[in-house]
Amino acid sequence: MAYTTSDFTAGEKVTFVPDHANGDVFHEDCRHGTVYSCSNDKVFVRYLKNGMPAQAHDPGSLVKNEW
Repeated sequence: MAYTTSDFTAGEKVTFVPDHANGDVFHEDCRHGTVYSCSNDKVFVRYLKNGMPAQAHDPGSLVKNEW
């Protein structure tokens, strides 16, 4: 499913799936995080294992989690 920014709200758990993972949410380069905020065209995600500022992603590269 292709998401848009309006599909996300702050606090949701998501997985970032890089292009080279070809949609495989279990690929070793996928990252789990939490939506921090959204703009018109980007979703900002904070990751569990880094203290860096939220990173911007295209909404189509994110998958919602149930965890």
